[in-house]
Amino acid sequence: MAILEAREIKKTLYIQISIVFFVPLLLGGLNLFVATNALQNILEGITIYSKIVIFLMFFVSQFIIYLISSYFYSKKVL
Repeated sequence: MAILEAREIKKTLYIQISIVFFVPLLLGGLNLFVATNALQNILEGITIYSKIVIFLMFFVSQFIIYLISSYFYSKKVL
């Protein structure tokens, strides 16, 4: 029974941490595309390729921070 409870707690922790890390990622990506489209006249060199590269760099860094944080947080709670 304790193993099942620990597994459920771990699953809940990862869901909560995912929400905390990936909702801002989605909102930041949306902001990136809207802001660069609005500023297209000023930022003439920004293409869709540049936007995707910027978003992927942000995603990779956010994902690495997520993995490190979720690991240490789950070890501390469990």
